[in-house]
Amino acid sequence: MKKLIFIISFLLAIQYGNTVYAETNETLKAQEESLGISEFIRETEEYTKDTFSDIDINSMYENALSGNINTNGIVNSIFKLAGKELASTLKTLGYILIIVIIHGIIKTISEGMGNR
Repeated sequence: MKKLIFIISFLLAIQYGNTVYAETNETLKAQEESLGISEFIRETEEYTKDTFSDIDINSMYENALSGNINTNGIVNSIFKLAGKELASTLKTLGYILIIVIIHGIIKTISEGMGNR
């Protein structure tokens, strides 16, 4: 008797789970359409394709809906972008330092010759 009750309750739970999944999926699709998420994802991919070329926004959105959020790709892209900016900034600071040193040398030579 216990086995029969267990089997019946198991079958009902499976049927209820499928119904909930179908309703959830339909609700998500309706919200996608009403909020314009597909349009937003398309525009996001258009604007970020140069900077974040290795990230697929659509798959990231689908993974976020399912609860599988993987931030490694985003973090790596941000570090790569920050690294390029840091290298550019250090290069500019190096040029400025070289100009200051050259100016100091020329000023010292000029003052040593008696020119003010």
